[in-house]
Amino acid sequence: MHQARVPIRQFLLTERCQGNKLGLVACCTLGDMALESLKLLEAKISGFLARHERVCSEKDDLSVRLREREQAYSLLLDQLRQYERERNEIRDRLEKILNRFDGLGDYSKDEG
Repeated sequence: MHQARVPIRQFLLTERCQGNKLGLVACCTLGDMALESLKLLEAKISGFLARHERVCSEKDDLSVRLREREQAYSLLLDQLRQYERERNEIRDRLEKILNRFDGLGDYSKDEG
């Protein structure tokens, strides 16, 4: 059968209640080592959580900046497309004007 795991503090209290001095000494030593290990673990977890919080904050900041850049990119792309349309319209108009001038030049040669 499985033995249930008993937390260290509960185990120490149980040993104290039973009055087993030899077991209590061994348990206290084990408990002190475990307590130091828990303190180290707690310090590591605190450090990890602090780093995690910083990274999450940086991620949020970067997400905001990315959205701003994507919006700016979209606006600039729309402007570029508008300028290209305008350029093509101007090019078409200039071609029509130049064609009209070419037609005038041919007409004046025929009369002369």
